[in-house]
Amino acid sequence: MFKTRLLWTADSLSQPKRNLYDNRMKQRFFFTAAFLLLIFSSLIAFNNQLKKKVYKAVHEKEFTVLTTLSADLNNSGYPHKIVKVKTHEGIYLNLYQYDQAKRQHKKIDSLKLRHKHDGHYKFGKDATNLFTTDLNNDGRLEIIAPTHSEKLKPYINVVNYNPQTKRLELVPQSLFNL
Repeated sequence: MFKTRLLWTADSLSQPKRNLYDNRMKQRFFFTAAFLLLIFSSLIAFNNQLKKKVYKAVHEKEFTVLTTLSADLNNSGYPHKIVKVKTHEGIYLNLYQYDQAKRQHKKIDSLKLRHKHDGHYKFGKDATNLFTTDLNNDGRLEIIAPTHSEKLKPYINVVNYNPQTKRLELVPQSLFNL
C-alpha cells in the first residue's frame, strides 16, 4: 500500500511541472509567431514590389461591371455578350458566348484596354460607354470602347473579334483623339 501511495504522490507532483512546461511552450510559440508576423508585415510595408503582389493576391477577384452589351460579332446568328469591367489593374473587355448545351455563357476572351479610366461617347442627347458598329464596312461589327487618360484626354478603342482565333484584337490605329 505504501508503494501505491508513493507512486500516486510522485505523479501528482510531476503534473504541475508538465502544465508549467506546456504554458512556457505556448508562450514561446505565441511570441515566435508574433515576431514572424511583425517581420513579414515590415517587409510588406517597406518593399513596394512585395506590397503590390500582396495587394494583387488579395484584390484579384474584385471588379466592377461598367456596362454590358449583346451583339452578333461574327454574323453566326448567336449574340455574344460583351462586358466592360474595371479592376484595380485597369479596364477590361470580357467576351462571352452562350453555350446551348450547358445553358450558360462561357468566357471566350478578355482584353485589357490602354487607359484605366472609363469614358463615354455622346450621340445627340444620349451617351454610352460601349457600343458596336461596322466601321470598315466588312460586314462584321467592331466594338467601340471609349476611355480617357490620367489627364482626361479622351480615346476611342476599336476592338475586332477574330472568329478563327476566338480572340479580341485592339485595332492599332484605333487609339486616336476624339
